[in-house]
Amino acid sequence: MIGGCPLSIPKRPNAMRSSNPALSESVFHNFETYGDSTRMTVSGTAVKSMIAVLLVMLTAGLTWMRFQQAGGIGGNGAEAVMPLMLGGLIVGLIAFGVTMFKPNLAAWTTPVYALAEGCLLGGVSAFIQARIPQQPIVFQAVLLTFGTLFVMLTVYQSGLIRVTDKLRMGIVAATGAIALLYLASFVMRFFGMQIGFIHSAGPLGIGFSLFVVGLAAFNLLLDFDLIDRMAASGAPKHMEWYGAFALLVTLVWLYMEILRLLSKLNRRDWRPLPQARLSAGHCRTVLTTISRCRDCVHGMTLWSIHSNSLAAELGMSSAARLTIAIGASMELRSTSNTQTLPSWTGLCSGCV
Repeated sequence: MIGGCPLSIPKRPNAMRSSNPALSESVFHNFETYGDSTRMTVSGTAVKSMIAVLLVMLTAGLTWMRFQQAGGIGGNGAEAVMPLMLGGLIVGLIAFGVTMFKPNLAAWTTPVYALAEGCLLGGVSAFIQARIPQQPIVFQAVLLTFGTLFVMLTVYQSGLIRVTDKLRMGIVAATGAIALLYLASFVMRFFGMQIGFIHSAGPLGIGFSLFVVGLAAFNLLLDFDLIDRMAASGAPKHMEWYGAFALLVTLVWLYMEILRLLSKLNRRDWRPLPQARLSAGHCRTVLTTISRCRDCVHGMTLWSIHSNSLAAELGMSSAARLTIAIGASMELRSTSNTQTLPSWTGLCSGCV
């Protein structure tokens, strides 16, 4: 009951269904139990959403600056930001869980979640940008994320796409399937396996990323629709922060998927050597030369990954890639020089 009047929720089937776990029917049930006599508005939710986004950008920018000041990937950047990233991940998960089960605390937990996610996103973005310095993909991802938000909001408000029950159920089902796929991929990594197309830069991998980006964008429509329904139903004022939290969850997901897609697109353009295909013996010679170069030793583990990536770009078989990766690691064990270069891009062009 709000303002002495009973609160009625629309009885339309699946009206409260959303693939965003923060916007489920159970959370919005029995608003009166939260003890808030003022009502939620869409404009109030928009303001709080902007505050949450600004908090994300604040800590992301600080983490980015810390990474650069520590020398980036060629210096102590990883050591400088890793505690912030891990802390952001842990605090973000805790804030997410608390907000899910205690929506009346959203005014406190949403800013905490935003600050924590900023630390995580800032570190991830800095690492990816350092790997692909030739393109400002982080800036592009930010622009595309906000551009997608603006487009989907315009589409929703203009009624070009109406959120029907069938559309809602389809988005929920597809999002659940993607979540299970990511969970399976995460578990498989512990056993040395992976689902290739999730991380692949080939046509299938890029197509998958395009699909997931589109799915995340359509989740914004569900979020807009549900927030509208809650405001129309007279939800309590504190649910504005909860609506901002829900939108932020979707925006973080959208940004990460766009960043992943741009990374794949740029990875396809990496051509360490002008030849498209070389023999395994030739590639082994090239990698050994690089690993011996005094300006290019980047650490044994990282170099094993780099050598494997180079072999993959040259179209070699999995067995040949493994052989070359092991060979490069063995060469580095006997290399005493520990000087580094700031990026992988400059290694082949400067030394091969």
